[in-house]
Amino acid sequence: MEIKRALQNFGLKESEIRIYLASLELGESLMSDIANAAHITRSSCYDAIKTLAALGLINTFRMGARKLYKAECPEKLLSILQDRESQLRLVMPQLKGRWRVHDKKPILYMHEGREGFRAILNDILERQHPLCAITSIDSAEEVLGEDLKNFIERRHVKHLRVRLLTNQTPRSIELKRKDSTESRQTKFLPGNPSFTTANFIYGDRVATVSLMAKNPFGLIIDDPDIAQTQRIQFETVWDHSSF
Repeated sequence: MEIKRALQNFGLKESEIRIYLASLELGESLMSDIANAAHITRSSCYDAIKTLAALGLINTFRMGARKLYKAECPEKLLSILQDRESQLRLVMPQLKGRWRVHDKKPILYMHEGREGFRAILNDILERQHPLCAITSIDSAEEVLGEDLKNFIERRHVKHLRVRLLTNQTPRSIELKRKDSTESRQTKFLPGNPSFTTANFIYGDRVATVSLMAKNPFGLIIDDPDIAQTQRIQFETVWDHSSF
């Protein structure tokens, strides 16, 4: 994942990203030097530094009559995320206590384009349920590209295991060789079928991503009964597939 997108996902604005990156490279610097390196106005630099300082990502100190700024170590970003997660976990029981399910109808979430694909993959990672997947690796890599690669890396970091059913191709055989290092178990489907979708089952959710490049879309169905039915079908096919 590129640095800019990662920092955007963290919650930083464009000007804040440019200031933070410039400050990392410059070390102890005057605000004017940081603004010049980031190619933004001094007033915008001041606002960005104020926000970054509040987050603890930039420190301010004086050397004589000069006011200098220095970026914190990048690992501070991870520390902030851990603090945020800890705070949310503390209030999660209270939040769940306020949540009411008003009916038992399946909930459908529609997503379009590459941002939609990322939203679905992020949902899978955030919920951290054991994952079942059925797709063509060749088609999925062609359509999802770097997003799929990033998903596999992040899934492995989270120790989120997946069982994958796919057709047998040179690319899927190569992927299977990495199963032990990517928290995955792969089986090849009988009959070597072709796919136009990537399908995921996790928790009470079922997600489908279109692999038709002309009109890309994805959807998530949130319903325990549908998820359980899909899981039963997956297990049946899994038992009749080969390693």
